[in-house]
Amino acid sequence: MSRPFPVRGTAALSITGIFLSSLAFAQSVPPQTATPWPPRWTVTAGVESFWWRDVARTGPPVWASPISWDGEGPIVWVSHDRGSRSRLHHFEGSFASAGGFELHSPVATHAAPDGDGVSRFSGRYEDRRYLWRDLWKDEFDVGVGVEGSGEHLSFDRDFAPEILLERSLNTIGTAFVIAGRLEPSTRWSLLAVWGNGLGISRSTLNYHGDIDSSRFGWGGGWQTNLELRGDIRVTSRAVMTAAYFTSGEGRLGTHDSFTFGRERFTVGVTYGR
Repeated sequence: MSRPFPVRGTAALSITGIFLSSLAFAQSVPPQTATPWPPRWTVTAGVESFWWRDVARTGPPVWASPISWDGEGPIVWVSHDRGSRSRLHHFEGSFASAGGFELHSPVATHAAPDGDGVSRFSGRYEDRRYLWRDLWKDEFDVGVGVEGSGEHLSFDRDFAPEILLERSLNTIGTAFVIAGRLEPSTRWSLLAVWGNGLGISRSTLNYHGDIDSSRFGWGGGWQTNLELRGDIRVTSRAVMTAAYFTSGEGRLGTHDSFTFGRERFTVGVTYGR
């Protein structure tokens, strides 16, 4: 019998260490004088794709199944920003669902049952400080920050002849963030944000068939995110926004390990800036 992977304690200690380090970082950064920005809201909508792979091994390197379960669907994303050029408080929330799943292998693609689907609720808060301003050229700023997140992910899968697997995953996480912002004029700007961190989650699996059963378990894992965003001002207070986001995550738990990720493209409006 294989030994359980000790991810629960390891992930919890790692998250605690990152959180304490971020508090020390926030206290150590000297305040910068800057004119506060008016609070602003951003509302966008678009398409998000979702993929999931089972993991065959929990030791490094993580080897995942060659079979990928892929689907896509709509997403609505809302954020609230306040602060100044030197410091940003960023709040965001989103809801996404996906359907039309397919099973992809290196040699073939097969349609998954029509009942397969995914839904996701998520929220994030980030405290970011732009420590390097006008770096290399005017209006190019580089910042670092710390992020906290919470997410509820659920998906349904049908298996022949009449078996339904319902899985839900509740995750809290923390991550370090590096951001680059180019704003050469008040008319347009570009932003790139990269984050990497850890998470701890509770998984619930419900099997429905001839015999119903349930299983619960804790696990830890990682997350890596990249966002690219462009803004174009259309009025004194309104900005058109387009963004691309990609994320890869992994979860390691006893007999319940997998990797998953998503990509999305959204467009919308920022108001109040």
